Amino acid sequence: MVYNFKVFRKCTPNGKHTLYMAKREFVDHISFVEPIDGVVMLDEEYVRARKVFVQVVCTFRYGREEDEVMGLNFYKELYLASEQVYPPPEKQSYELSKTQVRS
Repeated sequence: MVYNFKVFRKCTPNGKHTLYMAKREFVDHISFVEPIDGVVMLDEEYVRARKVFVQVVCTFRYGREEDEVMGLNFYKELYLASEQVYPPPEKQSYELSKTQVRS
């Protein structure tokens, strides 16, 4: 059996950090939000003496992209969370997802 799925990739210009996600859009169900699942790949030589944080920023769009003219943007950004991913925290407060285990 062949499984076909899409993986979204976002890479820094220098290629030292890469983010892989199974999907880009997450639904707010009022009482909960779908879990965000992804993998961050880092070049250890590059981040050797640095701390690396991942931030979650939600963009709420309330207009069409075609209507954005003359610098008017019909979206708002909401900063949600920040988590240190490197060096790895000593104590993990979560379990790894299937995507993270397979990478």
